[in-house]
Amino acid sequence: MSNIFITGPTGNIGTEVLAALHTSNHKSKLFVGVRDTAFKHKKLSCYDLHYVRFDFTNTGTFAAAFQNIDLLFLLRPPQISDVSRYFAPLVESAKQAAVKHIVFLSVQGVENSKIIPHHKIEKLLVASEIPYTFLRPAYFMQNFTTMLSDDIVHKKQIYLPAGNASFTLIDTSDIGRVAAAILMSPMQYRFKTFDLTTNEARNFKEMACKLSKGLGKK
Repeated sequence: MSNIFITGPTGNIGTEVLAALHTSNHKSKLFVGVRDTAFKHKKLSCYDLHYVRFDFTNTGTFAAAFQNIDLLFLLRPPQISDVSRYFAPLVESAKQAAVKHIVFLSVQGVENSKIIPHHKIEKLLVASEIPYTFLRPAYFMQNFTTMLSDDIVHKKQIYLPAGNASFTLIDTSDIGRVAAAILMSPMQYRFKTFDLTTNEARNFKEMACKLSKGLGKK
């Protein structure tokens, strides 16, 4: 039986990883990192979980959180960009705790963009020699109902510095299922990288046209 630690358990991806594990008949113990272990999140109430105090911005919580953890699902909160300050000690704590495998939620195209934090985090994980799997998903479908929703609902527009660039899309539930499958059978995915995407690419003008047609609003 493995001990699996999930970071970001209440976010878009973390909840999907937990949902996929929940339906997989796994035999592992699930630990979730939360800033306040006394606060019970409604999103997590239907799962059998062990709450552990963990805060990305408080490096003092890392060592205790990773004790006796075998597998770590790691993501980067959008507000944290200082990799050296926060992720370097996190990876070192995972190594000291003898974490056996880290599944890291990266981003598509990260290998060609050295300035984004995910690139630096991948390099840290490779240097640590902890077995890893990198997941590099395409643009989230759920961005339309979260970060873009206010502009879509109230201004009838999609406002992004995307130009005419084309993007592929993926549903977060698919990312969750892939992550869960790897966490349940990590040995066959050691030191591997996967792009999670589709064969259909569209620019945001084309996406807006599809939304306009579906919603009946330009």
